[in-house]
Amino acid sequence: MSAPSSRTPRPWRISTIKTKYIDLPDLQEIHDRLKRKIDYEKLKRTQLYIDFGDEEPTFDVSDIEKKYKEKAGTYLDYKDGYFTTPDASIAAIILKPRAGATNVAFAEKLLSETEALIKELNPASYDPNLKYTFGGRYQKMIVEYKSLIGDILKTTILCMILVGGVVFLYYRRIKPCLVTVITVTQGTMLALAIGYLAIGYLTSQTAFLGSIIVGNGINYSLIWLARYLEERRDNGHEIVDAIAIALSQTWKPTLVAATTTSASFAALMLTDIRGFSQFGFIGGIGMVLCWLCTYFFLPAWLSLTERIWATKVKLGAHQVKYWGLEPFSRFLVTRDRLVLKVSAAVTVIAALVAIWYLPRSLEYNFENLRFKPIKETGDAWTVYARDHLEDIFGQSTNPSVVLANDASQADPICDSIRKKAGPEGDTNLMDDCKTLGTMVPKDQEQKMELLASMRTMLTSSSLNFLNADQKKEVDKFLSQINLSPVTADQVPATITRNFEETDGSMGKIVFVYPKRSANLWNGKELIRFADLIREVDLPDGQKIYSSGEPVIFADLLNVVVKEGPLVTLFSFLLVLIVVAVNFKGSRESAIVMGSLLVGIVWLIACLPLFGIKLNFLNFIALPISFGIGVDYAVNIYQRYKQDGRGSIQNVVKFTGGAVILCSLTTIIGYSVIMTSRNRGLISFGLTALIGEFTCLFAAMISLPAFISWRERRAKAKESAREQCCGTSCACAQQDPAES
Repeated sequence: MSAPSSRTPRPWRISTIKTKYIDLPDLQEIHDRLKRKIDYEKLKRTQLYIDFGDEEPTFDVSDIEKKYKEKAGTYLDYKDGYFTTPDASIAAIILKPRAGATNVAFAEKLLSETEALIKELNPASYDPNLKYTFGGRYQKMIVEYKSLIGDILKTTILCMILVGGVVFLYYRRIKPCLVTVITVTQGTMLALAIGYLAIGYLTSQTAFLGSIIVGNGINYSLIWLARYLEERRDNGHEIVDAIAIALSQTWKPTLVAATTTSASFAALMLTDIRGFSQFGFIGGIGMVLCWLCTYFFLPAWLSLTERIWATKVKLGAHQVKYWGLEPFSRFLVTRDRLVLKVSAAVTVIAALVAIWYLPRSLEYNFENLRFKPIKETGDAWTVYARDHLEDIFGQSTNPSVVLANDASQADPICDSIRKKAGPEGDTNLMDDCKTLGTMVPKDQEQKMELLASMRTMLTSSSLNFLNADQKKEVDKFLSQINLSPVTADQVPATITRNFEETDGSMGKIVFVYPKRSANLWNGKELIRFADLIREVDLPDGQKIYSSGEPVIFADLLNVVVKEGPLVTLFSFLLVLIVVAVNFKGSRESAIVMGSLLVGIVWLIACLPLFGIKLNFLNFIALPISFGIGVDYAVNIYQRYKQDGRGSIQNVVKFTGGAVILCSLTTIIGYSVIMTSRNRGLISFGLTALIGEFTCLFAAMISLPAFISWRERRAKAKESAREQCCGTSCACAQQDPAES
């Protein structure tokens, strides 16, 4: 909290000095209206007065009073010098940190020590009905932090339970579930440990990476385990041989999958947003570590458990039927043309929707990124008091700050901002700009001359025409006229302390207040307000730069516009390079990447259907979807390449189950994020979830149908060629005889 000022200011009597805060033109207008009225009344009482029917001048300053009533806001309603509601049923006390403090530990210490002081005072001893509560930024910070911690624990535990449950349902055995969960936990914990050593903390963006790493990182274990059980179940291999075959046959496609996913995470490190860069670093490391744990530790875990608890191979035979993949794979092969036609039609429609959507895709409503309202704790009065806290002040309690290089620049900064805002305050966005200098009235010499003239007019003995009520108003006004200048020493410490820095220097701080009617949760209005204060041009040619929440949020929005497409393109190129290196053929790479692009186009087309717009939290789902979405196509095509032509039905039947299981665990990882109270994270989870479904459908439906159709066409060409060659040979043999 702020330390008491060492100065002892003079009493601050608003009633005696408020006239000096009226703008000079307005005070001149009051003076002229008063003079016209008095001159008229004096003339009316002389023998020279002739009534020509002219309108009698009146002394009415209600328009000027209204103007300054709006400027004063609720200050005129305060009772006995306290921040109160008009009926004085609620009073507010403002606690301000001496230095910048935005961490939760400080907020908890501030509120706990303050509450201890309040309890020591024993409010009930003054009045049994006297209550107190905390509101504002620090109380909200603590509540949201505790909510975030609760969300992290809830989502992590829920993710582990659901992932383990899905694996158990697929294999119908506890042991596969146990060894895969242990393996992915190793990789996830190592990734978070490296993140802690390299970064030291988690942000709201990286806090939920645990569930994302678990949901994606377990895929490599599932692919390996599926091949191991297939070799044991269908080919009758012993444990050691099955492990060796699973290692040799799955390391390459899973490595490609891990590399593409890691690369898509790493692409986020190009952004200027530290939270996303850290997200990309930890996520990329996590994918690699989960792959390493799969091929270094999973065989050992499995071998160990097999010795203790041997697997009964026949129990896995029902697996394919359970997933219903046998009739599904048969349908894809027998009706491949129909499936391709439907996929092509859907893709064309989706591409048109995506073209329409992308120029309109940016989220400008920041209300959709806030925390969901947390149920307030406390009785009805506590909730009521918190809801009406800002109404007490009548002005934003969170102004933007511009810091001048020296105190002489403060007032010119305000002048420049007002000039930039224009007479209407940039569509009524800006309410006021305050410096230490604005606390002392301007043009005091001219104002005191006008006040002295008004006092002379009002003390004239010729004002006997006034009635009793009018005389009372005049006496009240005269008592408020003070011809002594207002100096900086008269400004109370409670006000000047706002302009004091930690080193004791004064006057360099400029507060820019948005109007309460300004909706800064609207990104377009926020950008306009940020442009007012981001860069301030001074008369001497110098530039002053500022920051604060409006500027930071506006810059985050600009990052999505400028860096979002670049990061997405870079992620796509990295994935393309990895796929091309793996398959060593442009045709095979094109087939795999084509499946990915179909899934991405479907994803973009689905976003407007779900009412999703891109923001600085969910836009990262697009580059990540490249790395994760291509995994399914890689695994399908890699197994097809190993088994050879004519095997696509069996690939879908056997490998397809593992691919679906991998996708389900990833879907779980994203789904649990949607239980968070942070709407921005919910939008990220939903966007990534849609991407999972679309890329999975493309890899499991469109890709196998295309491969089947391609094989069918190749066979038709070969048959035609053989038929043609046979006819040519026959003709060649007949020629000699005919000749």
